[in-house]
Order: sequence, then structure tokens, then C-alpha cells
Amino acid sequence: MVTVGIVVYPDIQALDLAGALDCFGQANQQLSANGHAPYYQLCTVGLSTGTLCAENGLQLSAHYILQDCPALNYLVIPGGAGARALSKNSEFISWLQQCAAGADKVLSICTGAYLLAHSGLLDGQPLATHWRFAADLQAKYPKVEVSADALYVAAGKFHSSGGMTAGIDLCLAVIEQDLGVAIAQSVAQELVMYLRRSGNQSQYASPLKIQHSAEQRFIQLQHWLLDNLAKPLTVAEMAAQVALSCGLTK
Repeated sequence: MVTVGIVVYPDIQALDLAGALDCFGQANQQLSANGHAPYYQLCTVGLSTGTLCAENGLQLSAHYILQDCPALNYLVIPGGAGARALSKNSEFISWLQQCAAGADKVLSICTGAYLLAHSGLLDGQPLATHWRFAADLQAKYPKVEVSADALYVAAGKFHSSGGMTAGIDLCLAVIEQDLGVAIAQSVAQELVMYLRRSGNQSQYASPLKIQHSAEQRFIQLQHWLLDNLAKPLTVAEMAAQVALSCGLTK
């Protein structure tokens, strides 16, 4: 069984934590439904086991403190405003360096990248983070190669993702590596997610860009196009969607 430890700390981004827990937990449920034993053993790790608050006010507590944490196969580092403060905690950074040395995989989600960058473990290596923090991360840690737009990147055992939902993409990719495409697909379906978005796909979701149009009928056309990409579409059909003449002559 693969032991997955997820770091928790004050002002964590709750979705980063929940997304990872739900992905790996759902994989266990799918295995159980197919008559197999769970593959992942999940736990949370923090500086204490006392109650803490996520950025959104959700109250959390860790299963283990750093010193009592079992050996971890995978270490997951969620992001959040508290990550920048935690990066200055020498006790945690020392533990992170030691834990990462023995882990098979280390995953950072969103601004969890600040903790990996501060540890020095990714000096000279690519590191993904949320696009809004990429410039700041690069300025603070010039030795890492910050990726501002990739959904997720890998550098040996280290895997890092961009924004919050990109962490789910990363977890799904890990599940596919571990358990195969069928389990990963079933997890994605349960979460109502895409089966797979490649790691080098931009964080900037292209369909969202269409919402900037001031013409409502052209927004509707763009949605219609997205819904019908598998069909052969003509200029005349597109013109009809927006009540315009296609201007074509024989």
C-alpha cells in the first residue's frame, strides 16, 4: 500500500487539500467496487494536531505531527496563503528535505511551490505554480525554473501543478501511472472532470476566453462551436447561428 501524506497548515487552500484527498480516496473506492484492496493509505501531517483554519475558514486538524509521521511514499504539499509563512519555518523545511529524500514522489499544488522552492530541492529544475504568483516565485527563488502556464510539470520524483484544479489533473496523472487508465478514468468521471489534460496545456482555459466578447450572440456561437466540434461545420451554419448572412456567392 502506498502511504500518501498531505501537509496541512494555517491558511491552507482547502480545495488543494480536498482535491488530493478526494482523488486518491476515490481511487480506493473504485478499486473496492472492483473487488480489490485499497492502494493508497491517506493521512495528513502538520506542525501540530490542534485545530487550524483554512483560508476559507474551514477548520482542520492533522492526523500526525512532523515527528510522529510514518514513512511516506508520496508527499503532497497543498498551496495557500500560509505557504509563504510556512516556508520561513526552519523546522518544517528541514523535515520536508528529509521526507522528500525518502519519498517516491513529492507533489506540490498551486502555491505549495513556495515550500519546494525554499527547500532548495528544485534548484535548476522546473517548478509549476499558479500563474498569478509565478513572477513573485521566480524573483524570490531565481535558482528554480518557474513555469507560469503549465498545468503541471515533472522533475524526477518532484511533480508540481499550477492552479487549484490543476492539482486534480496532477493527481489523476499519478493515479493513471499507478493503477492504469481505467481507474483514472473512473475517478475523473466521479469527479466530473476531464479524463486527461496534458501537463503542457496552458493554465489559461481557452473556452473561458470567449466570455470576454461584448456580443452575446457571438458568445452563443462560440459555445455552439465547442459543442459541435466533432461535426463538419460550414460558414452558412455558423452565420445562421448569429442571424447573419454568410456573404457567400456561387
